Amino acid sequence: MKQCFLNPPIEVAHDVKWLQALYFNTVALPDAPNRGLEQYTENTMTDHPYITREQINAVGGQSRRYKSGLLHTIDLKNAHARIDDLWIEQLAGQSKLKELNLSGTDISNMSLGVISQLVSIETLDLSETAINDDAFAYLSSMHHLKVLVLTGSKVTQDRIRAIRASMINTRIVYI
Repeated sequence: MKQCFLNPPIEVAHDVKWLQALYFNTVALPDAPNRGLEQYTENTMTDHPYITREQINAVGGQSRRYKSGLLHTIDLKNAHARIDDLWIEQLAGQSKLKELNLSGTDISNMSLGVISQLVSIETLDLSETAINDDAFAYLSSMHHLKVLVLTGSKVTQDRIRAIRASMINTRIVYI
């Protein structure tokens, strides 16, 4: 075991997972207790390079983590804060994210530039969003998707029929 020379000294061995969890789950609290939620999320979203579980909870979302502390699932369907293209930029770098639910959020096709870079996503719910036919420029390159939900979006049935052939491993839900 290696020893860390901190005051008081602590032992550091196989604590990489613990350090990752500490890093990914640290949240900067607002310095004034009477700040509104929007100001709180604005501050915390820019303080760290990755979204943390606490930041997701602060906007009314839900999340699940792996034992390592990395995020597995982000569900923003019932968020009480505005989730838009700018907010989605904070998802960049979530290398282990498997499920992302953005149903009913204010995102547009612009968010798909970031989302399409998340190569581990298997389930993506874009229902009730402003996503339209142009979204398939990004979505068609997401070969790792297993489920794509587009119900209530602005995507047309004709475009879905045309794209199914190139996304044969993806179940596209559109009602």
